[in-house]
Amino acid sequence: MDTTTTIDREAITRIAARRRFKPQTVQLAVRLFVYDVKPAQLAVEFGVNLQRVYEIKRLFLAAFQSDGLPPGWVRVTVEGPSELVQALQAELAQAIEAGDERPAAKTKTEPRPQPRLTPQADAAGAPSRAAARRPAPKAPKTATASRARARRNSDR
Repeated sequence: MDTTTTIDREAITRIAARRRFKPQTVQLAVRLFVYDVKPAQLAVEFGVNLQRVYEIKRLFLAAFQSDGLPPGWVRVTVEGPSELVQALQAELAQAIEAGDERPAAKTKTEPRPQPRLTPQADAAGAPSRAAARRPAPKAPKTATASRARARRNSDR
């Protein structure tokens, strides 16, 4: 259960056969997903624009995600503390190896901790988000600058 999608060569071949991609497109997808080559480098190597590389990536990801899962299975994305996610991955892997399609849910979900301001941060005068977005106030014009401007204008 990765938070990222990984596509292997076998999946790319399966998708390519079903969708009838050109051989160059399949080669690009293999280099993109299997060998993890950067899209900009692939655009140069294959003589296509960067937008086309990202379009190929999107097409293969969509096809991969629409690939049928075994009956009764669902695709899940997990976010949380790494120790908890790793424990869940290990439990699911054991259950799948044992042939159990329904592993017992032993993990308890806890609400996400909400960020809090500490008294030190408040006392230090940390600016709020809105204050951080406001432009700094302009310095007031001084009387000296006004007099100098008036003298320049009167000399004309």
